[in-house]
Amino acid sequence: ENSGRVHEILSDLSPSDKAELLEKITPDQRKAFMLGFAGDFEPEAISNLQEDVRTPVLEGMSADEVARIISDLESDDALDLIIPLDNEFQREIMRRLSAKTRMAIEEGLSFPEKSAGRLMQREFVAVPQFWTVGKTLDYIRAAQETLPEDFYDLVVIDPSYHVVGEIPLNR
Repeated sequence: ENSGRVHEILSDLSPSDKAELLEKITPDQRKAFMLGFAGDFEPEAISNLQEDVRTPVLEGMSADEVARIISDLESDDALDLIIPLDNEFQREIMRRLSAKTRMAIEEGLSFPEKSAGRLMQREFVAVPQFWTVGKTLDYIRAAQETLPEDFYDLVVIDPSYHVVGEIPLNR
């Protein structure tokens, strides 16, 4: 009944703490809670939920809200969220995604369940084979806002955009 205080408390919690909070309350409490405070849950909090909790939470949201969440996640996490949802709700969500995000999700959905194609992340960092280490590091620093949040290899490509190799970041 004190929404200002609830917003304040939620702002102090990490995404995993918010997920844990949602998992500890009853389904009816969760539904009522999300009606008033869904905007306080960042995509990572929803992604961290156990699937048996996450699916009903997402089904209680509008397609626009779910699309916002999916748009802020990496493709493999976005697929985990959308796969268990009803097919009609999936289509409604997909219509609200950017073309780039929609294509990545559709590509993932085209692979058989439990296959590597379905599970893999589609975001990667590619660099031309003629770049030096210094040029590559400068690029990574300058483009950090647009790069995937987590990546472990650099894909090296030739001028025809063919992969010529990968460099693990630990090298």
